[in-house]
Amino acid sequence: MEDAEVDQIRNAYENGDLSAIHRVTSAAIRRNPNDWQAHYHQGHALRFESKFGEAAESQQRALQALQSASIPDNSCLATVYLALGIAYQLDDKLDEAAAALKEGTRCAPDNSALWNSLGLTERKRNNFTTAIEAYENGLDIELRHATDEARSKGLWSVGKNEDGGDTVYFADNGFGNAVHGALQRRGLFTKLLANRARVHLLIGQREEAILGFVRAATLANDPAEAIDALDELGVVPNEGTVQRAMERNADVFARYVVHRAIEETSS
Repeated sequence: MEDAEVDQIRNAYENGDLSAIHRVTSAAIRRNPNDWQAHYHQGHALRFESKFGEAAESQQRALQALQSASIPDNSCLATVYLALGIAYQLDDKLDEAAAALKEGTRCAPDNSALWNSLGLTERKRNNFTTAIEAYENGLDIELRHATDEARSKGLWSVGKNEDGGDTVYFADNGFGNAVHGALQRRGLFTKLLANRARVHLLIGQREEAILGFVRAATLANDPAEAIDALDELGVVPNEGTVQRAMERNADVFARYVVHRAIEETSS
């Protein structure tokens, strides 16, 4: 697609003008039937119109165009596999959704959005163990990104202690702020926590589910979804539960910081 067409589509998304997206993408496809971006955006518009089967077909064409062009950028493939998997999922074709999303994770194993959607698909397929594994893969990725982000912002560093050994130092704003600052900016982390908690609930692990929802609520910029889930369970977290959730978040984050610090000092 030409730059002007990409700008037109961006404006159309912002204005909710799906007909403009169809108009621009159709013209691009007539000009070049193998324009993967045009098929991809056309699929998005169809999905917003709840035409999920047609959306999946458009994303299939986008995928075929990418593969035939031998474009080496796996991020493009991951973007299309994610859109394809979501379209299949919304069309209740869960086996096809799982296959597409798994292929996406093979192309881009560090794409946490793919793992999140795969977890949702496996949950709908009643593959609860596989769903939890998918969510935990996504959480692992988000934690690594959050740890590195906190490092780049100077929230933690590696230095020497009095005995000359390596040690981790946190900035003046403290360890707690490093945890919340790094994780809160990664909204998908809290979504993954809440989604995993739903699976824990389905398999009868109520306490683990409650802790997961509270962990999500203590970190989320908008905790409404996690709080609504707790309301449905009839749970009003007491101060002890909130404290335990915050300690779990801090403990997990600390382990990742230590792991990254070990990598840094041993390289």
